Amino acid sequence: MTYPVFASGDVYTAQDANAIGLWLVKSQTVGSGVASVAITSCFSSDYRNYRVTFEGGSQSSNNLAIQLQFANTVGHYANMRYDSWSGFAAGTLPTTNQNFAYFGLSGSNATQSFSMDVYDPNLAQYTKYSGMFTGNDYYGTGGGVYATATQLTGFTIIFPGYTNTGGIVKVYGYRD
Repeated sequence: MTYPVFASGDVYTAQDANAIGLWLVKSQTVGSGVASVAITSCFSSDYRNYRVTFEGGSQSSNNLAIQLQFANTVGHYANMRYDSWSGFAAGTLPTTNQNFAYFGLSGSNATQSFSMDVYDPNLAQYTKYSGMFTGNDYYGTGGGVYATATQLTGFTIIFPGYTNTGGIVKVYGYRD
């Protein structure tokens, strides 16, 4: 497939626009010293699936679990696997029917970042997700399901027992 390249004065056609696969839906800067950040109005019927990224935040503690919450009700089932950069420490954090799911480990000095795909959040069915993260001393992967058939319009990132300063969350819609 040939991707469109645009120059000043070019005619922008529907065919060119339809060839673009990801569209930025929401960009949100995270506040200073916050325990959580709600990303609202980012899922809609415009797209079926989404890519979510978070980068540049700095947490007040290293190597503590970050939580995702698609709704403040039980029904989150997930598994997060992490390995240290040195290769000497590894682990798994499971989530079983809780009101949040583990996804990522904290890092000071803006070392924390993650990228995940979210499937079907705005449909009245289970929402699934999977992705990867980096932290202060760890790298990992995770995935899960919010096992409640409901239409979601957003999600929350929680920093339990510590705070986050800065960073940016971006949500992109996948074009079908």
